[in-house]
Amino acid sequence: MNRFLTLALTMSVLSCERITVREYEVPKEELPPKSAVRAQIERVSAQAPSISFHTPPGWKAEPPTPMRQASFLVQAEDGTKVDISVTSFPDESGGLLANINRWRAQLGLEETELLEPTIERRTLAGREFVIVDLANEPAPGSKKQRIIGAILSAQDETWFFKMTGDDALTAAQRPAFLEVLESVQFRSP
Repeated sequence: MNRFLTLALTMSVLSCERITVREYEVPKEELPPKSAVRAQIERVSAQAPSISFHTPPGWKAEPPTPMRQASFLVQAEDGTKVDISVTSFPDESGGLLANINRWRAQLGLEETELLEPTIERRTLAGREFVIVDLANEPAPGSKKQRIIGAILSAQDETWFFKMTGDDALTAAQRPAFLEVLESVQFRSP
């Protein structure tokens, strides 16, 4: 009991000490000018492997995002759209089946365990692409959607070329999409 009493008294004495609050003023850090930021981005981009390809007529370039190497939009007169993206990730990026199932999930389709009926292997410009063409059966009141995607392993990365959008418009863009794949060129740092 003595120990408990000693501990309680010690804690009460320590807790009665006066705490002082100090206030500091720190000057606001100035951001570099936009031109300096842009120059830094260009330096980093110049160091990374880059990709180039033919852009088909009607594919409107969109600003790239941190995840996308390139981004395009195709829009028909009736307002239907197709979003086109080019992305890359290190190594195998989870594997072929996992990536195809991710695309299937985006359309509301069930996962598959079989690759071969789902994919087409096609050699374009000396490179083997895995091409996937998926469409959903929409719920009442929704429009049918399609994903046409291509996966390419190159330069220790996996490259994803993907069109997502209105079923008919996406299917109509398939020949242009294959031309893009045929024109892919890599530039090493």
